[in-house]
Amino acid sequence: MRYALLFRGVNVGGRTRFPMSDLRAALEGAGFSDVSTYLQSGNAVVSAAGRTTAVKVAERAREAIAAHLPWTPEFLVRSGKELAAVVAGNPWPEAVAEPKLLNVAYASAAPDPKAALDPATWAPDEWMFGERCVYLHYVASSPGRSRLAEVVCREAFRSDPDAVVTVRNWNTVVALAELTAG
Repeated sequence: MRYALLFRGVNVGGRTRFPMSDLRAALEGAGFSDVSTYLQSGNAVVSAAGRTTAVKVAERAREAIAAHLPWTPEFLVRSGKELAAVVAGNPWPEAVAEPKLLNVAYASAAPDPKAALDPATWAPDEWMFGERCVYLHYVASSPGRSRLAEVVCREAFRSDPDAVVTVRNWNTVVALAELTAG
């Protein structure tokens, strides 16, 4: 089965450098096959033999990576099936025409459906909860200038302060789903 590892904050600034060649070597050393990386921002795809679960993939990867780094990166693991479901669940199909303005915030927990968030606050920008993710559609602003992801994710996961959240643009969302398909 194919899995994607989505790292949070890797190769952003100078403090969290992790060359993708080192990441690939660590994952291959952990026994994963068909290891590849996508972009320099911490996206890896691996194949795991047998009846491996995402939890076991995360455990094996965490141990292997800890042997290569003086710091512990946070990351999420999603199966190809889960990534395909995120693509299929896109609430704004027309927004794929501008993929940099359509983002997905993947999370280690489900967003709290009772979070005190008013969608009108961000209009015309939009957000919608998915399963362990938040879809973010930037209409009037851009991801780099807006606080939409920061505020919505902070409120959506307030009940789980240890939740790991990492955001990907639509191009990356689709590419990872394709790389883990089958």
